[in-house]
Amino acid sequence: MSPIATLLLTTGLAAHLIAAVPTQPVIAPREEAAAPAPVVDAVYDGSCYYPVPDAAFPEDLSAYTGRWYQLAGTPQIFTAACACTYAEYGLTPNGTVSVENVCQLPLGLRNAIAGEASPVAPAYGARGTFQVRFPSVPGGGVTCPGPNYIVQKYGGDYAIVQAPAFDGFFLLSRAQHPPEEDVETWLAEAGSLGTNLAKVQRVSQENCQFT
Repeated sequence: MSPIATLLLTTGLAAHLIAAVPTQPVIAPREEAAAPAPVVDAVYDGSCYYPVPDAAFPEDLSAYTGRWYQLAGTPQIFTAACACTYAEYGLTPNGTVSVENVCQLPLGLRNAIAGEASPVAPAYGARGTFQVRFPSVPGGGVTCPGPNYIVQKYGGDYAIVQAPAFDGFFLLSRAQHPPEEDVETWLAEAGSLGTNLAKVQRVSQENCQFT
């Protein structure tokens, strides 16, 4: 889940991605009954609904690389019992983004998973949309033809990230311990962008051994 000093699609990758998804995803208004329940507009490609990415996501994707701490999110099986969660993103020579997600399990055990993020067809958004695959997970963890990592808001020091159908929210911060008032503001903003805050849990960043 990350960036690179301007992520360029190679001809082969572009052809693969465009062939894998409908060429004309559309914006589905919130009033549309077919939508699963987004409270904001979403991109629909005939298979899944996707949050709309932030147009302010940096063109120079190297600005998004490095370490991001997760402060809150919707519970996921792969993060159960985790604390001190963070993601490390880097640039790769083949135009993708390396991903390492790390968390601390009970008894201080380190848990990590590595993957790779690729840009998707521009119809899903000009920037800030990636399909992340983890080789150790069945199917790579991919369930929709489009992006499974959408940056709804990029604020430089924080990012609001969502998954298809608005069912995988992550609040990321460059600082491990930002002011609480900032966190509350970011969470409220996530709610205004379609996240169901009733399902969100905070992630402890206290007593961390690996950060």
